[in-house]
Amino acid sequence: MRRLTLALLPLLSIACSGGNFDVADPAPDTGTREDGSGVDGGGTDIGTPDPDTGVVVVDAPSPPDAGDTGPVACPEITAYSPDVYVSATAAGGGNGSAACPYRGLAQAAAVPLATGITRVVHVQAGTYGLATPVKIRTRETYKGEGGFAKVVTPASAGLCAPAGVNCAFLMEASSTLDYFIVDGGGVSAGIVANAAGSAETRPQIRNTAVKNMARDGIVVFGSGARLGPNAQATDNGYSGLVVRGGYVSVDGGGNAFDRNKGGFWSGATFIPGSGIHVYAGTLFVDNGASASNNHTGVTFDATGFSSTQQILSQIDILSNRTSGVVVNKDWTKLQIRKANINKNAQTGLYLVYNDAATNEFDLGPNASTGPGNNIFGNSTAKNLKAALFLCRSGGAGSLLAERNTWGTCPPSQQQVANCDAMPATYVDVAYVPGPTSTGSVGTPLMTPTSCLTL
Repeated sequence: MRRLTLALLPLLSIACSGGNFDVADPAPDTGTREDGSGVDGGGTDIGTPDPDTGVVVVDAPSPPDAGDTGPVACPEITAYSPDVYVSATAAGGGNGSAACPYRGLAQAAAVPLATGITRVVHVQAGTYGLATPVKIRTRETYKGEGGFAKVVTPASAGLCAPAGVNCAFLMEASSTLDYFIVDGGGVSAGIVANAAGSAETRPQIRNTAVKNMARDGIVVFGSGARLGPNAQATDNGYSGLVVRGGYVSVDGGGNAFDRNKGGFWSGATFIPGSGIHVYAGTLFVDNGASASNNHTGVTFDATGFSSTQQILSQIDILSNRTSGVVVNKDWTKLQIRKANINKNAQTGLYLVYNDAATNEFDLGPNASTGPGNNIFGNSTAKNLKAALFLCRSGGAGSLLAERNTWGTCPPSQQQVANCDAMPATYVDVAYVPGPTSTGSVGTPLMTPTSCLTL
């Protein structure tokens, strides 16, 4: 420690005159220390002599820390790290830090994630090969940065839970995939969401496109998933989005499930396929499109059932090869609002009533409290056979259809022979009585109705 030397200050002459205090000028600086120990002002402090020995003591500088080797090039990544980095242009040999990113997604997926830690895997724009599935764990986000991260999947990618589904990404609860393009090879499904938990922990897929999968683009099990904005599953071998459980919401704009190729016979086997195919659970769409699919825009499958309300709102279901929407008999509640269901090759909306249940098919109960505002055709474009096909409906299964737009005005009714036959010529409403009704009892569209022309 440096010794403190007190210099003697020159005396100041103070004069008192008329109540004013005059301070005399201080003595000029002579350049010599007042204590005679050296030169004053800017020079090197050579220390202070010990009063007993006269020896000048100079404080030595502190020695450097033996562990201090300068800045660390690659900060350590551990199970507690909130951020991991990946770059397709990295030289290789990195440890996942920002300064030394990994080159592949599998390396990031192999970093342990401690319980309770929230992590973002920052993936720079580029193209990444993927030989094995990547699990996006609870509280983990894979985020493309600087553009879309494109993942190319080969046929060798492994199985994702549930067993038997081959995929590229497996998503757990509270996980997120953002700004990715998943482009298929021989992989069955691009993304499998299989999460347990509440609605608040459903995995989220946003700003992500899945295409060219051998079978399905996105498959949802468990508690469900949140899709959007800009969630797209197009040009896949079977369906775009497959719902096998939970609550699946599609909202936020820019969502599309177009040009999927399923819905055909391969020998004696029917290959299922739709833009959106629901086997179980609940579907809520509030912004999207399902167009130009080889089979149906939206299908609620005959092998499944649900008594919860399915909702289609602000969705364009256009130019599909068979019907726009097919609702089989064990799906008993459907609400459609502000949907454009038009230009499909058979029917716009095909509803099959369940005689053993209460059917609640709601296209808009009335203009004042819940107008439908759906479009089922106009004077220049319409579904090829019927806007609405009601199968097995009776008097108790009648519909209110206020404030919808049809191909002709007002809606008309035509009875056909069975549930598989289409009208010979276009009608707004095709109607087949159920076994509990007699003759043609029951009106598929109750009055009053209003037909809005475009």
